[in-house]
Amino acid sequence: MRPLRSPSTLCPSKLCLLATLVLASCSRDPGQTLSSRYPAAAERILGSDGFLRSGDGYLPKAPAGATASGAAEAGVAANRGGLALRLPANGADVATFTTTGGVQVQVRERGTGGTATPVGAALAYAGRGDTSYWTATATGFEEWIEVQDAGEAAVATWDVAGATLRQAGDEVEVLDGAGLPRLRVSASQAYLPGGAPARAWLRAEGSVLSLFTDARGPALVDPSWTSVGNLGTGRRYHTATLLFTGKVLVAGGNTTGTTATTAAE
Repeated sequence: MRPLRSPSTLCPSKLCLLATLVLASCSRDPGQTLSSRYPAAAERILGSDGFLRSGDGYLPKAPAGATASGAAEAGVAANRGGLALRLPANGADVATFTTTGGVQVQVRERGTGGTATPVGAALAYAGRGDTSYWTATATGFEEWIEVQDAGEAAVATWDVAGATLRQAGDEVEVLDGAGLPRLRVSASQAYLPGGAPARAWLRAEGSVLSLFTDARGPALVDPSWTSVGNLGTGRRYHTATLLFTGKVLVAGGNTTGTTATTAAE
């Protein structure tokens, strides 16, 4: 049997090659792995609206034309169904959603830590081998979670404060102190490497929100946080029509007792 050579007996060229490979693997942009495994989703994730550093956290970039910071924050909320989000500089800290009416909901993701890192237009946090990418959309916020080894257990878990959780099918509603839904958390998208779809769903237990998928091994799961709009006029016995835009038109009904209304919204 040929004896093994110690590193000191390797020729300089091989040592240089080994060092280059090690450095390349350590310095690789996390977005590169995302793009190689999930190219279609990565284009959407890394090309979203983006975030800006603000004090000890991050805020979504303001819409074009907003200049003052106060107006920028107001514009951000207005363009996302009245929902604003402040992400922490460290993944172990709390993310804060602010809904219409000033309701604040604090969310802390278990197992996530490290410094927030801009990757493309997304804001990334490293977890226990997994990476989450927060993005801002026209209707709310998404947290794309790149899971290295999905199994039967939850692939992500959040502790929620300042609100109550209520199960709604495979989604979860976040209720304010009056019991009104203010946020909806859904997980409508999940992918295997290469882009094949997988199923994902959410479960609420007390103040704990958990995300599951039927994917096994590497997977990309997309929980989204969107605002739940409340009617300007409370009513019953009304009609509700689903429009092609995805919105619901509510018309007629009674506002109080037998008082009828013809208002629509």
